[in-house]
Amino acid sequence: TQSTWDSNCINNNYAELSNLLRYWYGTNTTTMSTVYLLFWACALAQPIIINCQNYEANYNDVSSCDSATEYFDTTLLRCANCADEIANSVPNGDGLSCRCKPQFKKEYFTPSPSPGLTRRTAFTCVACDADNVATTDGWGCIACPTGQTPAADSNLCTAGCDVKSISLEFKTDETGPVTEVLRTDLVCSSCPTFYESTSDDCQHCTARRSNEETCVCDMETANADYCVVRDEVNKQAVGGVDATIGGASGDPQSKFIASEMPWVEARCRVFRAPEACQSLANLCVLQTYYDDGSRRTACGKFYSILASAQEILINNIQGWKNQLPWLIYAAPQPELVLNDKTSPPVRYGFDSESNRLDVIAASYNVAGEFLGWADLNRDLLLCTDRPAQRDEAWRFGVSYRSECLLEVSQLRATPTRFYAPYLRYSDANGTPRIYAIPVVVTGYNEAGSQPNTGADRSQWFLARRFFLVDTVAGSVPNGPLEFLRYAESIEFHIQLNTEIQTAGTDSGKIFPPYIRISYKTIESAEFADTNLTRTSFSIEYGMDFAKFREDFTIAMGVLSGLSVIWCFVRTSAWRRRAGLEVIDIKAMIKWLLFLFGYLGNIFFVVCFGSCFYWLVLYRGQQLPTFMLPGWDNELLIIIFTSVAFGLKLLDLLHMIICQISVDIFLIDWERPRGKIVQDSGDQGRIAPVSVWRTYFVANEWNEIQTHRKINPIFQIFMVTFALKVINLEEWTRTDPYTDVYLSDTEYHAPYSRPLRFAVAGICFIVVEFVQWLFFQFFYERFIDNNIEQFVDFCSINNVSVFIMANQLYGYYIHGRSVHGFADTGMREMAEMMQAESDNLVGQRGLLPNTDQQTFEMALPKKLRDQYDKVMSPIRGGMHQPSMAAPSQSSTGKPSRESKLNFNVERCILGYQTMNRFVGSFLDHSLRDLDYTVQDKLIFERLLDMEFYETSIDKGSFYNDDGHSFDRVLFYGNEMTLFVFDILLFVFVDFWTQNFVLAAFVLYLVQQIVCLFRDSGGRRNLAKKTMVDERFLI
Repeated sequence: TQSTWDSNCINNNYAELSNLLRYWYGTNTTTMSTVYLLFWACALAQPIIINCQNYEANYNDVSSCDSATEYFDTTLLRCANCADEIANSVPNGDGLSCRCKPQFKKEYFTPSPSPGLTRRTAFTCVACDADNVATTDGWGCIACPTGQTPAADSNLCTAGCDVKSISLEFKTDETGPVTEVLRTDLVCSSCPTFYESTSDDCQHCTARRSNEETCVCDMETANADYCVVRDEVNKQAVGGVDATIGGASGDPQSKFIASEMPWVEARCRVFRAPEACQSLANLCVLQTYYDDGSRRTACGKFYSILASAQEILINNIQGWKNQLPWLIYAAPQPELVLNDKTSPPVRYGFDSESNRLDVIAASYNVAGEFLGWADLNRDLLLCTDRPAQRDEAWRFGVSYRSECLLEVSQLRATPTRFYAPYLRYSDANGTPRIYAIPVVVTGYNEAGSQPNTGADRSQWFLARRFFLVDTVAGSVPNGPLEFLRYAESIEFHIQLNTEIQTAGTDSGKIFPPYIRISYKTIESAEFADTNLTRTSFSIEYGMDFAKFREDFTIAMGVLSGLSVIWCFVRTSAWRRRAGLEVIDIKAMIKWLLFLFGYLGNIFFVVCFGSCFYWLVLYRGQQLPTFMLPGWDNELLIIIFTSVAFGLKLLDLLHMIICQISVDIFLIDWERPRGKIVQDSGDQGRIAPVSVWRTYFVANEWNEIQTHRKINPIFQIFMVTFALKVINLEEWTRTDPYTDVYLSDTEYHAPYSRPLRFAVAGICFIVVEFVQWLFFQFFYERFIDNNIEQFVDFCSINNVSVFIMANQLYGYYIHGRSVHGFADTGMREMAEMMQAESDNLVGQRGLLPNTDQQTFEMALPKKLRDQYDKVMSPIRGGMHQPSMAAPSQSSTGKPSRESKLNFNVERCILGYQTMNRFVGSFLDHSLRDLDYTVQDKLIFERLLDMEFYETSIDKGSFYNDDGHSFDRVLFYGNEMTLFVFDILLFVFVDFWTQNFVLAAFVLYLVQQIVCLFRDSGGRRNLAKKTMVDERFLI
């Protein structure tokens, strides 16, 4: 078999392997030698594993060629010397082909290779006789008129015809079918009637098809370069013609392709006519590279010619042979082409000299004529963007997207052009070079499937040509246009080569870029001038994120596994506090609720950490070392962040439900201080204790239920201010050059959701942290601390707060007044406060000579049973409207003349009983119930659990940090609320791309959450403390 690689390519791969091995193994020559041997063995056995096909070349155009000796080969896209190919030939005036020198004629180089098909492509130049000049078509010699001689260096005679006549070289033979016969000498005359006359010439018959043109092709004397007989064309069209567009069910048939295909195939197959082969390739592109394997499509016919051709390969490219256009990547596999880390050999940067992408294309019309090099930096954008913005699209690293509506009438007027794209750059010596860009047509059909629509690049079909607008496939001879097609979506993909960076090479290298294009068909019924259709163009950058996905998966897996274990610990602590002896369905549900919260935190941390990492790398790079993730990785962040938001929403609801269902009791330590006597003979009754102090404490507790460590409204305002006014939002664009301030005339790159997450998260964290510092170290120390003030307020009111967050666990605020009473006048209160300020009274702590007023409680089961026994039957009575204090007799029982209903009387008795019972427990006055006060072990504090279970009749009070009870308030759950706020803000922004709307939604949700928590907390407070809800302001 023919080798598809050469020694230079092997040496290049060998050198690259050497560099990689030195990077990996250092100077370990034994290991390196072993790998070298394996490399050569594999290379010799299977050379296809090394991509030795050269997809780059020097850039040339017509102006690059020597106009005296060279022409531009439109197939090979390089300059070629006419004399090297055909002796006595010189370049044509257009510089795209060769012609014989003046006074030389063309002669057949070989006899006709097939009956009825005359080959005139390969010719030699033969000198004409003296006083003869070559004919206009170059295939004959003719004498000058009498008295005239050939002019020097031209095919003209010394004296020409006058302006009213034209030199005629042929005459008409009308004895049979109308044909042309060469004259013996030139005559001046007007054009024959069957000639098409121009200002200075008679256009000769092209005679492409017999019996359809004015002239009939004569196989011996026909003057056209190609003369094809219809019968012979039909013989070449083996099996008929399949003119289906795309090959899928329901795709239209092209009458134009059906009529053109046999002629261009015959001319290309036999003549190797460059324009015919180019035209056949273009018909294949119009059919979206559809090939059913039967040689009935344009692609099948082209592949057949390609396979049978014996010409040498161009640049070792399997799909490119001499005299044939390069249409497809026949080998190697697509991933080898797209993952070639040594090509293109160009570095890009962010400086002005190396930050431009220059994309050009060899362009052709449908007939195969070369139209020159097209500027794809301009032509790829069907949308008419402003030039400044359009130019900005081709700055390296800028993700660009343009979308617009086009008028169908505008598309119908657009000529059909075919493009073979290249990336143009300069090598180290400043020589212009080009690198072939693969084309991925999503509509390509192979065996009923469309592999180019999937993400598996190993299944892709790579091509070399595309069109932007097709107005020829749907055309009908002498009829209206039946349909047209246009590029509905064009994507230019560039992937940064990070593998070379890993091996220590300079940054800025890229893998071969590719163009992904999707077409849309518009039927004739939609050709109204007012109809509009949508098109889009985008430039997308990427890099290999396989390592990120691996790290992301590991982080998620490990941290989620740890969270599962931690949730078992938290559930175990909760089970002990809830008084459960076995793990039941309640414990499993609680474990699941704990897991929701911790998984939400983990997903948030990992996703935000990834986005923050990308932001730092993307914005901090001086050379191209990092590109933003593609949609698949971005979608991964969106999914996990959305799931995190859902989990934190459930966690927030769980937290609120727990808080609005805690058992809370207000212990009034105040005792009666006298009797009320009606008259001299009345023994009087005990003076009632004022309930207003209890109401005041209940109101203060109600107010701090939704108090937070920061100001949430200020938080939202400052974050929005930073993003929209300071304009940090501009940092979230997919443009490494972007400043925070852009004018309206500058291009605004699309936003990146991961970058928006990162920037918004940073703003939230910074504002939250600054607020926390301000409130923690300044405001709450020197101005106002609602939590500590509530503890002081309890002491002033001589009321303690007994909170049971769980069945056997809770918090205690010791508010017993050091003065023994608090129900007094203004003077007495001022005197008591002064005495306490002068240290003339004892300390406020639960234990003597201590200031510790707040505790965590691990309660004995017997106390809880007694609490439930007293409180459960009477809680329903608080739904009655009246809660006036009952009159009491001297025994403390309700007087007979009380007019309160039974439920209210029972509630009052229950409250008094519970007040005495809990007070006695706290005073160690109960024989069979007691408690101890102690410090928690360090690991108990770290794990937030108690290692030892309480006995049935003895509990434990643990000294805390002064406000452990805030765990049943918003204040002690700031982290949960903070993470929820960020996730809600980001979640809304993910789907709206609008920070202002996200801030507004966050504000509304915060208000709803506070309203729900406040309403539920108020009802629970009224129910559990037996304070009428009407007194909770």
